[in-house]
Amino acid sequence: MAEKLFNHYVKEAGLNYIGDSCGLLPGGQPISAGSLQLLLGKGILEAQDHFSKQFTPDMISGSRLVLTMEERQRDFLRGNEPNSVAKILTLNEYLGEPGDIADPFGSGIDTYRKTFEIIDDRIKRLVSKLRTQANPSG
Repeated sequence: MAEKLFNHYVKEAGLNYIGDSCGLLPGGQPISAGSLQLLLGKGILEAQDHFSKQFTPDMISGSRLVLTMEERQRDFLRGNEPNSVAKILTLNEYLGEPGDIADPFGSGIDTYRKTFEIIDDRIKRLVSKLRTQANPSG
């Protein structure tokens, strides 16, 4: 959800960023039904083509910023990529918020909807922060 929302909002904002998502587990899985339903409801049709992928060291080294949903993910990546520690943060941490954003996988649509609303809020704030950094005078 975060990748698709990020790419949607940066495009709307005219910013030159690309978000990509990956996980700690082997990839190849289609997007979950709950995530797909909510993203399609927002008009993000490319969500239909999403398949999970596992992180690689090249993904980390080739990124300016790596944001995770949970501290345990952040800590795992930092442990595996010690030269990139400074750019690996949780999304909440980057925005000055406490705690994790829990993965709703396997939950009902109400849990997906609550998680979607949290991620949507955080991604909007992230894009706003990036826009301010890209254009500090205005």
